[in-house]
Amino acid sequence: MKKWLVVIGFFLCAGQLAAQLAPPQSVATTDNVYALRWNPAGLSANSGSQFGISSLMQANSYDTLSYYFSSGTKGSASGLAIYQNGNSLAYRFGAGMELAKGSYFGYGIDFSKQMHAEFALGMIYRPAEFVSIGATMNNFTGSNGLNPNYRAGLALRPLGPRVTLAADALFKYNPVKSEYAVDSQINLSAEIVNGINLGAYYDTQTQTAGIGFGMNLSHFGASGYSDVSSSGTGLYNNGIGNVDYTEATRHSLFSHPKQNKYIILELNGPIIEGKPPLGLFGTAAGRSVASIIFQIDKYAKNDDIRGIVLFINNPTAGLAKLQEIREALQRFQASGKTVIAYMDRGGNSQYFLASVADKVYLNPAGDLWLTGVSAQMLFVKGLLHKAGIKAEFEHIGKYKSAADMFTEDTITTANAEQLNAYLDDFYETFTQAIAHSRNMDIDQIKSMVDNGPYSAKGALKAGLVDSLIYRDQLRPLVEDDGGKGSNTLISDSDYNKKSNWNYTWETPKKDKIAVIYAIGEITTGKSERSPFTGISNMGSETMVKAIKKARENSSVKAIVLRVDSPGGSALASDMIWREIAKTTTGEKAKPVIVSMSDVAGSGGYYIAVGADKILADPTTITGSIGVIGGKFSFEGLFDKFGIKTATIKRGENADFMGNFHDMSPGDHEKLYALISDTYDDFITKVSEGRGIPKDSVDQLGRGRIYSGLDAKDIGLVDEIGGIKEALQEAKSAAKIPEDEEVGLVYYPKYSFDFFDLLNDSGIFTGQTQLPHQLKQVMAELDRAQLLANEQVLYLLPYTLKINE
Repeated sequence: MKKWLVVIGFFLCAGQLAAQLAPPQSVATTDNVYALRWNPAGLSANSGSQFGISSLMQANSYDTLSYYFSSGTKGSASGLAIYQNGNSLAYRFGAGMELAKGSYFGYGIDFSKQMHAEFALGMIYRPAEFVSIGATMNNFTGSNGLNPNYRAGLALRPLGPRVTLAADALFKYNPVKSEYAVDSQINLSAEIVNGINLGAYYDTQTQTAGIGFGMNLSHFGASGYSDVSSSGTGLYNNGIGNVDYTEATRHSLFSHPKQNKYIILELNGPIIEGKPPLGLFGTAAGRSVASIIFQIDKYAKNDDIRGIVLFINNPTAGLAKLQEIREALQRFQASGKTVIAYMDRGGNSQYFLASVADKVYLNPAGDLWLTGVSAQMLFVKGLLHKAGIKAEFEHIGKYKSAADMFTEDTITTANAEQLNAYLDDFYETFTQAIAHSRNMDIDQIKSMVDNGPYSAKGALKAGLVDSLIYRDQLRPLVEDDGGKGSNTLISDSDYNKKSNWNYTWETPKKDKIAVIYAIGEITTGKSERSPFTGISNMGSETMVKAIKKARENSSVKAIVLRVDSPGGSALASDMIWREIAKTTTGEKAKPVIVSMSDVAGSGGYYIAVGADKILADPTTITGSIGVIGGKFSFEGLFDKFGIKTATIKRGENADFMGNFHDMSPGDHEKLYALISDTYDDFITKVSEGRGIPKDSVDQLGRGRIYSGLDAKDIGLVDEIGGIKEALQEAKSAAKIPEDEEVGLVYYPKYSFDFFDLLNDSGIFTGQTQLPHQLKQVMAELDRAQLLANEQVLYLLPYTLKINE
């Protein structure tokens, strides 16, 4: 940073700033730091930090300069230009963003001491790899007595990305004639060999023609443009020179030896489904499982990447999510590359992920809590009894235990049976994966689990880790490469900034697959986030709207429904199921493939059965085909405090589900009959959707949960696989050629919520400081609210939490 300040300071003192200078470019082609001058939309076409200087060459001396700075990631960047406007410095701030593949938008603001702010807007649209369309609108507010002017450009690449021909039309207001005059500029650029660029232009406004020459040296570049016309007028009368720097690697005049890079992939905090919500200071903590998987798969194809270094610092995710990341790392290894894992300390899930690595390193002062898995449950019937509150619920099926927390003192025999069966599969998957990766016998691993936890020395002695080193010792160890010194360790964010310059125009993908995230407990209304836990629910209104938009989007050829939900409202579940059913049937039907994450039970399974195909991970909690209904009675609580109530009603059952009184035996019979019809509807839809006889579905149901492995064996799911496999199935179902690249569009499109900033930053709730156990209790309180608000539910038994 200090080096750059010195360099920038030197240039700022080196010459006098002139009118905003930049090499001639079309508003349709500009995609570097000089987009600040021509079209700010182009800032977002390439990533990383960029710096440029342009000088008007007069009498062979560089005595007038304009400066350009920009930084950002691909798809979002901003920058600042400094130039001379009259007798004072002027500045242009600009920002660009990628709206979709091949579509960019940007804006600029010019300001100085001697003028009011002036505004500019720009856009670029690239419908094909050989066509680009750009447009800008400058001074559109009419400030400083300036009239708006407009510029439109069309660029073509008839011979590929090395040759570009562009024509711009400039519409500028002529106050004398009270009309807009039209001028034009034509640009031709060609990269004849790597690192050598030739250019030519003609400007009708200044009647100036010119030629240009440029040279790139990987990150640095220089170019010059000189007039060849005899008019003696115009901005480029004596030519213009430019030097620039970019973090991205461009075509270079000189070849460089290929670097073997190891990418540092930090995994900490929550690994979630969907896009992390916006926090107060940027994106909230957490990464999506899909983004991690796609990133690893991309790295497997990059020739300059030799390996990945996982820094595992307490990432929180269910085993199914970690299994998908693990499989992506295994694909990376299968491409001939290396995975290294480092932990300061580790628990069950952290070691499950780390064990896939070729080498596992642990901090010498750390420890390894490889202790196995357990399911913990909370029962508050006694607490409610002391408070005078009575939980009154009916359920279909002996395994349907969602209300047991409030109605039982301990786990029931049926619930213990299903949980033990699930934990058997979970534990087998967990230990088999570790045994395979560490080249050990599964019984040996199970014995090690029984003997855990381990100190760092104990883990090394047991063969669970390969070496004990401190984090700062890992970089020289990897880069030294056994004395060869041929490796470079770089963070994934820095690598993505410094990746190759994007010469090819990115275009909208003709065919798209929609990924719809169905996350959280299912409720009627819109999706919202809990003010206590920050956990989102799945609102029927939001989901129906998302599915309908994906169905009606003509570019979407198939849909992947990514489910991570324990269920919830029976009514809301049916609304979502109905929209899926409408999508998979009729003349305009589209394939719908379900990808189940950690949990897809009860209502979470209900919404999936209308799909064409269902995929689950081996440890996905699914099934729980059953229903509960009921209420909380506060009659005893009122009696304790001497509260009296009075009810005036019309209709014998007007207060049937009222909270002021206990339910009568007749009320219980009526409620059971009501949920029996709902249960019949559930098993009917499963029967029709899965092609299983209704009686068989009833036997498989009764509220029982299954692992993904068992669910496949009994026909509740079709295949074992994650989101990558689901996308491949969707592509195949849509008859999209295997080698054709498709675009992904994500739903729902959540609107901005100010309280999300407070929640995600921990300011509103302080949830980031809450102990894990208290967070679990708060999550159960959210579930109690769901039970109180929704009368009939398809809901999993408990919030099943596997110890990490």
